[in-house]
Order: sequence, then C-alpha cells, then structure tokens
Amino acid sequence: MRINKGKNEFEVKRMKAFAQWVLDIGDGKIDRALNGNEEEDITIPSEFCNLGNVNSLDDMIDSTFPDLIENYKDPKYLSERAILTPRNNTVSHVNGLIVEKIPGDSFSYFSVDSAEEFPGTTISRVTSPEGLKFFIESEMGTPTNITQNVVYKEVFQNLPLI
Repeated sequence: MRINKGKNEFEVKRMKAFAQWVLDIGDGKIDRALNGNEEEDITIPSEFCNLGNVNSLDDMIDSTFPDLIENYKDPKYLSERAILTPRNNTVSHVNGLIVEKIPGDSFSYFSVDSAEEFPGTTISRVTSPEGLKFFIESEMGTPTNITQNVVYKEVFQNLPLI
C-alpha cells in the first residue's frame, strides 16, 4: 500500500501512523475481540474515522476520487486509487455510488471463460428452468441474484416443476 505524501508535517505524521496501524493489524499486533459470529472485530481509532458527517461514504469517495468527472476516462487516474472494503456487497454498493456520479448511461459487461453454442431460443419459448441465467439489477443499480424482480413472470407460469 502506498500512502501519499502529506502537505505538511502534521499530515505526514498522521499518514505514517495510519500506515503503521494497518501494518500492525496485518502482523496481529492490534487487539481483536470475538463478536459472537466466529469473526473478530477491530476497533478503529477515532483519528482515522470521519464520524462527524452523515455522508461520510460520499466524503470518502470524493476525497479518494477528486475531480472524478474530469478524470473518469483516464485509466492511470483510476488505477492510482482504491477504496478497500471487507465484503463484496459493500464493494457493489460503493461502486454503485461512484457510477452514479459519472455522467451518461451505465452498462454491465460480463466475461466468460469459453464460448457456448447458443441455439437462438427466445425466452418466451423456454420450457425448462435448467440453464436459464439472469442478470438483475436492484433498485440501487447493483447486480443481484434474487429473481423476484423478473419482469417476464408469464414465462415462469408455464414452466414444469422439476
């Protein structure tokens, strides 16, 4: 992890303290407490938190990606910044908030490891739920695997139960 150089001596000391704290977590030197779910909680020192603002996530995005609107097409700008989160659903939420700030329409691109023969069957002719794959976006615009938002309910009414 690279920490940017501070603008003044106070910032430099603060960044060094933060970097050392992160290293100490990795080395197991920071006290942890079991939270009852077989997971451990680490208390973050208040000097590393922004607790005074209700929109602290927006503040974090704005401070991590300053001038995002002017630089969102620059791969170097994007590759030099990251917001780390412990869970994938948090990543999806943060990504959704960042994408909302970028002008224009958003698109989802999927990758595949291999190409499959596609028989050209339309969804209205599907007679079995096997192999049927959906991509659904929640109201917040983040991907989900919950099928309750499928628009074509009539297609599922005629499917035989397996």
